[in-house]
Amino acid sequence: MLEKKKDYQQRAKNFHKRQDMLNQLKVKADLKNEDEFYFQMMKGKRNQDGKFVQNDDDDDSDFDEKEYRNSLKTENYALYSTRGPSSKA
Repeated sequence: MLEKKKDYQQRAKNFHKRQDMLNQLKVKADLKNEDEFYFQMMKGKRNQDGKFVQNDDDDDSDFDEKEYRNSLKTENYALYSTRGPSSKA
């Protein structure tokens, strides 16, 4: 079965649309700042292909959030009790 003209036109239109999108992404990647930094980059690493991979391992596994919050509350309470309520008259 032969391809009709309207089928070819639709396929060509989709192909060029994808090519334009890829070209825009290439330009965006070329203009990217090499010194750009995000904190998530510290948790990830690059694989053999050079792509960035996010680590699922938590390095702070011994960190207890509840204990930390409780210690902050007690420190704040101790600070408040020693200084007393601030009165602005």
